[in-house]
Amino acid sequence: MGPRLVVGAPLGIGKPNPLLNALYRRGGRDPKLHLRLITALSLERPTCKSELEKRAGFLDPFSRRGCFG
Repeated sequence: MGPRLVVGAPLGIGKPNPLLNALYRRGGRDPKLHLRLITALSLERPTCKSELEKRAGFLDPFSRRGCFG
């Protein structure tokens, strides 16, 4: 493991909270480490639930990012 660490944790139950807390504490003690914690990730593509959401285009940036195209 190098000085840069990016950790992603899924949305919902089952996050390894003790592990994430330990990484956070370790990152706080060592200024040479760069730690990025990303939580509440979802593997599902977001969908609009109403006509207003579709017209507002709020979900467009989310559905175009990463593996979604």
